[in-house]
Amino acid sequence: MVNGAIASETNYSIQTGASIFGGIKPMIVYENDSKTSFEIKENQLFLNEECTDCFLSIYQKEP
Repeated sequence: MVNGAIASETNYSIQTGASIFGGIKPMIVYENDSKTSFEIKENQLFLNEECTDCFLSIYQKEP
């Protein structure tokens, strides 16, 4: 959101596939074919963009 308005929207699906980082992982697959693998461990969500030199985001659930 930017100034209270939605900045962009895109369609996506949840799929399972081979990660460039190894193994089979659940992924968010966007309509432009970019992918983000994800993993939930205890109270943390890990989002890893499936491309070389991209971002890893970690979110922690508040107690």
